[in-house]
Amino acid sequence: MEEIIMKKKHKKLPFIIAGVVVVAGVGFFALRGQGTQAVNTQAVAVVPVTTGDVQEYVDTSGTVESRTKKTFFSPVNATIKNLNFQRGDSVKAGDMLITFDLENLEKDNKKAELNVLSGKYGYQDTINKSNKAANDKADAASQVNSLQAQVDQWKQRVTDLNRAIAQKTKDAQAEVIQKQSEAAAQAESEAKAQAEAAKAEIKAETDKLKDKIEKLTKKKAEYTVKLNAAVQTLTQLQGQLNDAKFQQGILQQSYDEASGLGDAAKIETASQALKAQMAVVHELEDNKVPAAQAKADELNAKIAQDFDNPIAEYQAQIQKLSSPESSTQVGTQGGTGGTDLSGNGMSQTGEADTTDLQMELQDAQSTLAELQSDLASKKAIAEADGATLSDESKAQMEVNNNLQELESKTLEELIIKGKQGITAEFSGVISDSKVAQGGMVTQGGEMFTLQSTQDVDVNISLSKYDFEKVQKGQKATVKIGAKEYKGTVSKISHIAIPNEKGTPIISAAVSIDNPDEDIFLGVEAKVSIQAAEAKQVPIVPVEVVNTGNDGSFCYIVKDGVVAKQIVETGVSSDSYIEIKSGLEPGDQIIPDIGMYQEGSPVVPMDENSMNAGTGSAGGSEGGAVQAES
Repeated sequence: MEEIIMKKKHKKLPFIIAGVVVVAGVGFFALRGQGTQAVNTQAVAVVPVTTGDVQEYVDTSGTVESRTKKTFFSPVNATIKNLNFQRGDSVKAGDMLITFDLENLEKDNKKAELNVLSGKYGYQDTINKSNKAANDKADAASQVNSLQAQVDQWKQRVTDLNRAIAQKTKDAQAEVIQKQSEAAAQAESEAKAQAEAAKAEIKAETDKLKDKIEKLTKKKAEYTVKLNAAVQTLTQLQGQLNDAKFQQGILQQSYDEASGLGDAAKIETASQALKAQMAVVHELEDNKVPAAQAKADELNAKIAQDFDNPIAEYQAQIQKLSSPESSTQVGTQGGTGGTDLSGNGMSQTGEADTTDLQMELQDAQSTLAELQSDLASKKAIAEADGATLSDESKAQMEVNNNLQELESKTLEELIIKGKQGITAEFSGVISDSKVAQGGMVTQGGEMFTLQSTQDVDVNISLSKYDFEKVQKGQKATVKIGAKEYKGTVSKISHIAIPNEKGTPIISAAVSIDNPDEDIFLGVEAKVSIQAAEAKQVPIVPVEVVNTGNDGSFCYIVKDGVVAKQIVETGVSSDSYIEIKSGLEPGDQIIPDIGMYQEGSPVVPMDENSMNAGTGSAGGSEGGAVQAES
């Protein structure tokens, strides 16, 4: 249901004005020809188009529910010492709700822990065995077809190899004479060609080696120049070092003499000079001379390694290539020295060499035997009945998994937790309780459920006519019993679900912005959502707008006659509706056309004036004002 609230109070419009109406100053005359003839013109009640605000509301109802709900479970095996609530009680955050009697807690918890641990290991072992059996069976079943195909393939391979061995033996004798002849001719031709190629090869190799020697000799000359410069630098530095040491000896003697005389000024001067000279000697002896020596050694080593050694090696190779023995060796390489047909898979006697085929046959037979054994094993596993868990066992396993967090607590932690008792984590209402004063609770057992009264929604349903008007963030008024609260649309579902009548509805939630202790969960609440709003727009009473094939329209007074005016409407309330186009403020609308038709001449009169005129009327019927000649 939609309720639209307007600041302007609406009056109910009158219908046809009947009876005798006498209106002072209202008369219309028309002159025809030379005389005056009365024209019958009716007075009609009109209401003007005004400017104002219109607010659209979507009214509905729903159920008050908490967004925050927590079920509390017992952290220990114990007896309830104090139960400070009943179902339906309101509690505040921090209230002590349950305390436990911990006298036998240590003993009971130890037993419970051992039982849980035993059950856990038992189920885990069962699960592992079941999973392994199922996996082995599935794996074996998946491999049977593949293994069968491989067995068939290797059987064919063994058959093919036996045939190949027989065929090779059969063909050997027929081919041996031809192969021997061809091999001998080929060997003789190759020997001649190799002899000629050997000479060219020796020359080419010798030329390459000479070219390398020439390049290395040039490069060696460059490094020799660098070495000579390094040696010269080393010699100069060594001379400087000798001179510096000699000078240091003279200064040392001067210092000793000054010290013997006891002259402080001379001692200071001699000391400074001696220290400076010692620094020069140190720099030459420890840094410059060793660095120059290292540079010279490095160049010597590089020349020997990179040039002298390779040049000597290349010269030895040239000498070896130039010897008669080398020419003879190269010329005879590749010569068969006889006809060897072993490379053709047969001996010189004409017997076929089937060694490779025989080895391949043995490998194939071995592989076939392994595959046949594996296939038989996989078939046995795939056809065997595997030990699998029942649905009840799986369900029990899930329960145990859910309790793992509690089961992992140490005995000391459980005792500490038990001494703390159970307090309300937030303010709310106890919606469910499964415990009693003095009753036993088990670790992980459900005790009670607390629903917040500070985090509350009203869950509502929207029809297809309303859901497009409602948006998240819109403000609302929520009435629970006799008390009103402020609310905000916080959630709108994006899927329609049929209700019990099969009508699709959209679920939504309105959050209560100012909850208090008077809120009751689970009760019905009335909700009024502030939907669309239009400010300072043309508005008319909702009852003056009609609907036809052409859309919405009104009857107005235009140029003294009744006219039909098509309009476009907008935001609507129970009393007023926005006019987006077709009418302007001040236009006169006929609320009830009554006996009039389009084109009927009328005199517009304000609705209030018409009501007052009707009250003073009497006499003739028709409500017409006539003037006669």
